[in-house]
Amino acid sequence: MTHAGLGPQATGRARLPGALRAPAPRLTAATLPAPPQPLSGVATAATRCNPETRDDPVSDTTVWLSQEAYDRLHHELEELKTSGRAEASTAIEAAREHGDVSENAEYEVAKEEQGKLEARIRELEHTLAHAKISQGSTVGDAVAHGNVVTITDSDGERLKVLLSSREDRTDEAMVISPQSPLGTALLGTSVGEKVTYQAPAGQLEVTVEAIDVPQG
Repeated sequence: MTHAGLGPQATGRARLPGALRAPAPRLTAATLPAPPQPLSGVATAATRCNPETRDDPVSDTTVWLSQEAYDRLHHELEELKTSGRAEASTAIEAAREHGDVSENAEYEVAKEEQGKLEARIRELEHTLAHAKISQGSTVGDAVAHGNVVTITDSDGERLKVLLSSREDRTDEAMVISPQSPLGTALLGTSVGEKVTYQAPAGQLEVTVEAIDVPQG
């Protein structure tokens, strides 16, 4: 399931709480905000001293990754820059031998595939250059990057969210960016706290029910 309002890093398969739909605002594609400017006066719990963020400010370009995701992406990048580029060049040279490149469909396909490969390389380089390793493998008293957080709406329906990058894979929770309004609101909060954040349909309130580490 993807929720556009959570921005480009929001993916996952968890069911959204029913209480976050009209008439009361709910966590739906229509109510979840776009990737955010930091909110002032909303979700003040998120601005508390968080040991993971207090002395290490991040920018809007920061990409939070688990160690597993970082290692996987680094390996993919090395593969693409070596064997991937070599295979792309071989395919282009083989296509050249089939005649005039201006009327050579195989050549055009090979060039298109090379373009996709180079685009992925640039994406991975940017991601890894701006990556920070989350500490989600441990659970403290406060929500931190990489944690799985169980939240409930005003009707008591539950949703699990993972505060990380879309590059982190999980079937247990919906992945949201820590820089999104909901992610920003949750960071630094503790079990039992209520937080609010701004959505297009108005302010939403959720309660933190549990803080866990990703499974698997």
